[in-house]
Amino acid sequence: MAVHSENVAQMRDIVDTAVKYNISEVHYLWLFVTGNADSQMFVPPKTLYHHLVEAENTATANGIIIDNIRNMESQIFSSSGTRYDLGNAGWESLAIGPDGSIYPTPALIGNAQALCGHINEGIEKVWHKSPELSRLRSLSIVENENYMKNPMKFLIGGGDIDHSLYAGGSYVGFDPYIDLYNMTALWLITRAAASGMNTPYPRILMKMGDRLLQCDHNGTGVALTHSNCVLNVSSTRQIVGNFYSEAAIDPNTDIANPVCYPESEISHIPNSARIRSYGDDQRSDIFSSCEWYSLLDFR
Repeated sequence: MAVHSENVAQMRDIVDTAVKYNISEVHYLWLFVTGNADSQMFVPPKTLYHHLVEAENTATANGIIIDNIRNMESQIFSSSGTRYDLGNAGWESLAIGPDGSIYPTPALIGNAQALCGHINEGIEKVWHKSPELSRLRSLSIVENENYMKNPMKFLIGGGDIDHSLYAGGSYVGFDPYIDLYNMTALWLITRAAASGMNTPYPRILMKMGDRLLQCDHNGTGVALTHSNCVLNVSSTRQIVGNFYSEAAIDPNTDIANPVCYPESEISHIPNSARIRSYGDDQRSDIFSSCEWYSLLDFR
């Protein structure tokens, strides 16, 4: 749902619709004040926060995931000492426009200021040689005065570079939704710590690392966020992983390999394994067997 001043009060209604039609996830897009979207359509962060919390409470009660909330939780509830410093655009991902032009993110396609190159140059060359990507990679919230006084800066990661560029002409320091991220983060921390509040004495209820939804795997302690216009990729991977994990336990005939090999070629495979053979109908036996051939089968 793309949220603006005319539909912000319907944020919870989208969750109700998801419940009605058995949809498991909802994602909210925060408005870019650009193009046909003028400043009158912008919703103040405090108003957005009110409706987001309302929608999240309804979603939690009905087993619905709000991707924006889950993404923020993954940043807050990460390993102790993890610091989020801007987004993964230009580090882990790129976007290619319909004319072959390359940009840091999908939301910046068509923005001349963010143009990184063209696919005709070769993606590898653009990735390594683009001046715009080099400039983007050189940025950090550590050196940005706009974030120096924000105690939440390394949890929220400096905001969304797309929103910052559209709002202030720079990748860093101008995201108009920073207050929304701050309020949401504090609310999530408070909600998570509430379970330990019934104690007869003062104590620290929760510290970073007590609850983990995201782990830093690069060894540096520095992690990257992703743009609001992109769904949480980690959740997609988890869904796929869970799907095949269940299929490994309970045979799923919907995705069973349709190929019937001669019994002489599969006699060594137990029936219990055959019914869990998932893949396409590309047969490896159509290739001649030569000792100097290597076959990589993508299934």
